[in-house]
Amino acid sequence: MNVQPDTYTTKKTGTGSKAVFGIVPSAADADKIVSELKRAGFRNDDISALFPDKQGSRDFAHEKNTKAPEGAVAGASIGGLVGGTLGLLAGIGALAIPGLGPLIAAGPIMAAMSGLAAGAALGGLSGGLIGLGVPEIEAKQYESKVRDGNILLSVHVDDGEWRKKAKTILEAGGATDIATVGEASVPGASTTGNNYENLSTLAKQIRPNMPVVCSNGGQFAVIDHMEGAHTVKLNRDASGTHHYMPLSWVTRVDDKVHVDRPGDQAMREWSTSPSVS
Repeated sequence: MNVQPDTYTTKKTGTGSKAVFGIVPSAADADKIVSELKRAGFRNDDISALFPDKQGSRDFAHEKNTKAPEGAVAGASIGGLVGGTLGLLAGIGALAIPGLGPLIAAGPIMAAMSGLAAGAALGGLSGGLIGLGVPEIEAKQYESKVRDGNILLSVHVDDGEWRKKAKTILEAGGATDIATVGEASVPGASTTGNNYENLSTLAKQIRPNMPVVCSNGGQFAVIDHMEGAHTVKLNRDASGTHHYMPLSWVTRVDDKVHVDRPGDQAMREWSTSPSVS
């Protein structure tokens, strides 16, 4: 990783109301990313991790068919089993979510998932993530990735500068499916600047046949229409296929719809259905 920590200042106090999410394939990769985030000035309680329990801490969690992820356990026990920088994250503990079995979670996402019992019971991990402000498409993608053994990381950010730093570190560490979302229910998070109002405003500005422009400035799609509150349907491509992208990708709307990622990345991550199973 080529991130230079001495270019960063210490992150200001207060948990941000937005977070940058990403998927990493292994604990070793996640450990390196978390170490870089902390060196860059992010505080321990800015960083969250969620991953399958593969190391025997499942004895601490509730049974697999538990109603909700209420199985937060003593952090010292789980942290010792996990080890590395991940094991030192704030509030680390075990929980069980229907359909996924035993998981380990740390950071603000641990308290938030425990506090979103109804959402997680009804919709598994994706239900809990949707309750945190993650769009449905990406929430289901993240649930599928975690089920396959990957690790979900999230980093709370205060503003655009810190968001850019978090994304840079995640990308340098090999994270995929990186997205920035507003958080509706993270305990202690400020509601000032929550992006729900901004997303609602952006959704009202999106019109059929508007060009969709990537972060590199090139057009890669055309708007069909808004599909519900959080999903954008795109016109058929050359093969006759509609694609869908989450509204959270949109950064601004003028005569075009601008998104936060390069076109090739967007075309890898978009979906061919409104919901990804």
